[in-house]
Order: sequence, then C-alpha cells, then structure tokens
Amino acid sequence: MNDSFDRNIVILIFIYSIAYLNYISLQIRSRSGWSNTTCNPLNLFTNSMFQTQEDANRDFEKCVMNLSASTTKDIFKKQKSEQERVITNLSGIEKKYDTLSSRVDNYKTEVSDAVKEYEKEIEGIKKTQKDANDLNNHTTKNIDTYLGSIQQIFDDITKYFK
Repeated sequence: MNDSFDRNIVILIFIYSIAYLNYISLQIRSRSGWSNTTCNPLNLFTNSMFQTQEDANRDFEKCVMNLSASTTKDIFKKQKSEQERVITNLSGIEKKYDTLSSRVDNYKTEVSDAVKEYEKEIEGIKKTQKDANDLNNHTTKNIDTYLGSIQQIFDDITKYFK
C-alpha cells in the first residue's frame, strides 16, 4: 500500500466518524430537549426524521403552544405595564384634582366670608342711613314747626300793625 491511499482512508474514516458523532449528538439533543433546542426549526425538522410522526407532531404542538403562551404573556406584560403607567398618571392627576378642589373650596369660603362681611357692612350702613333719615325727618319737622311758629308770630305782628 502506498502512503496516499492510507492517508485517504484515514481522512475518510475521520470524516465518517465526525459525521456519525454529530448524528448521534443530534439524536441525543432532540430526544432529551437538551439546552431547550427542541423548538429550533432545524431541530424540529431533524426530529421529524428520527421520531415517530406522533412524537414529532406532539413536539411541534408543544413548541407552538409555548411560543403562543410566551407571546401572550409578553403582550399581557406590556399591557399591564401600560395600565400601571396610566394608573400612575391618573393618581397624579387625582392628586392635582384634589389640590385644585381644595383650593377652589378655600376660595369659595373666602368669597363667602367676604360677601357676609360686606352684607354686614351694608346692613350697618343701611341702619346708619335709616337713623340719619329719621333724625333728618325729626329735625325737619321740628324746624318746620318752629318756622311755622315764627311765621305765625310774624303774621300776628303784621296784623297788629295794620
């Protein structure tokens, strides 16, 4: 035998051995789900070659269900985080509303107190005006009475001299 023939046989045996070991490794990984590679599309394809039709279908359904469940969980997580963000914003708005509402209530109380104070002052002014009017009327009557008396006296004096 010559050296090139021996070299070619060693290379072929080496290549055949590596291919066989990869084949066995692939079978072991596909059957055990090692490193969670069962749902890899390449592994699903190779599993269909090494497994029965029912096992391959069961693995496919399991992968689709897991994918669907994880997608749904992700969607719900995003939705939940959005809802929590909205709730947080709403609680901030609610605090601002409560603050604004208390300020409006305080303002209404201040305005109401001011109106009551002005009403009291107006009532006081009205009473003072009434007292002044009564005093003016009384004084005017007295003056009219005195003027009438004085007029009578002048009339009597004028009649006396005539």
